[in-house]
Amino acid sequence: MNNYIKNLLKLLLCCSLSTTILAQDTVSINKEKVIIDTSVLMNYVFKDSLDREVRLSDFNGKFLFVDLWYSGCGGCITVNEGLNVVHEKLKDSNIVFFSISVDKNKAMWLASITTNAKPSKMNPWAGRYVPHKGTTVLYTGGTGYNNAFIKQMVPTNVYPKLLMINKNGELINEKPPRPDHEPEVLIEFIRSKMKP
Repeated sequence: MNNYIKNLLKLLLCCSLSTTILAQDTVSINKEKVIIDTSVLMNYVFKDSLDREVRLSDFNGKFLFVDLWYSGCGGCITVNEGLNVVHEKLKDSNIVFFSISVDKNKAMWLASITTNAKPSKMNPWAGRYVPHKGTTVLYTGGTGYNNAFIKQMVPTNVYPKLLMINKNGELINEKPPRPDHEPEVLIEFIRSKMKP
């Protein structure tokens, strides 16, 4: 009985130490700051509907609000609807709104963003993701999830993903309030970040 208790205590002590070490490692991992390479952030080449190259750095001196999404993402559609409200309220501000699709198929992307597009078997979401008329609408040029920007900014492939970038090209927030729930909260958030 005495050996049994000793062995049980050793086992408990061992498990306790392992848990403490694991907890400490987890805390240190969670405290590490994710390093964002701004050259990738600002200079990655996206494509517009006419296959022209566009970089976020083309808009230096302006605040940028980026919505990353894909066709078929229900949450992406509702976020876009909320962003249309936000964009309308802030259309005269020093901010550019971006809609960047990670769709690989250009035809699917174009159908998704086209007003009154008819849903099809290929794209039942056609016409469901129509951004505000002043939004800069881009896609990853067919590379989808396999490009440097998406891998760095959305490593978990969870969409929609919203980003806010300041006038100097620095990422200032990668989890702003979602506009589909309360657009006014996001409007106030953006205004607060744009104050000098």
